[in-house]
Amino acid sequence: MLHLLKIDLKKMTNYRTFWVICGLYFLTLGFTTASGMEILKWLASKGAEFGAAININRVPLYHFPDIWQNLIWISGLFKIVLAVMVVISITNEYQYRTLRQNIIDGMSRWEFLQSKILSNVLLSLVSVIMI
Repeated sequence: MLHLLKIDLKKMTNYRTFWVICGLYFLTLGFTTASGMEILKWLASKGAEFGAAININRVPLYHFPDIWQNLIWISGLFKIVLAVMVVISITNEYQYRTLRQNIIDGMSRWEFLQSKILSNVLLSLVSVIMI
C-alpha cells in the first residue's frame, strides 16, 4: 500500500497546481480557524459604522463546549478545494496518459483506485491535523 501511495504522490508533487491549491487551502484554513474572532471583531466594527451593531459575545465561535464543532463547521466550507484537488488529480491521469501507462506497466485497476483513495485519505488526514 505504501508503494501505491508513493507512486501517486510522486505524480502529484511534480505538478505545480497541486502545490498552489494545497498551499492556498492550508493557508486559508489556518487563517480562518486561528483568527475567526478577529474577523468577527472587524465585521462588528464595520457594522457599527453603518448603524448595525453586532454583539460579539453572542457569537459563540470560541466558547469551549462548542469550539470543536464550530471550527469544523467553518473548515467544512473549504472542503470544496479538496474536491477540486481530487478532480484535478484524476483528470491529469487521463490528460498525461499516466493511467494507461500504469495499467501497461502491470498495475491493476484496483491498485490504481487504491492509490487514489490513499492519496485522498492522506490529504484528509493532513487537513484534520491542521484543524
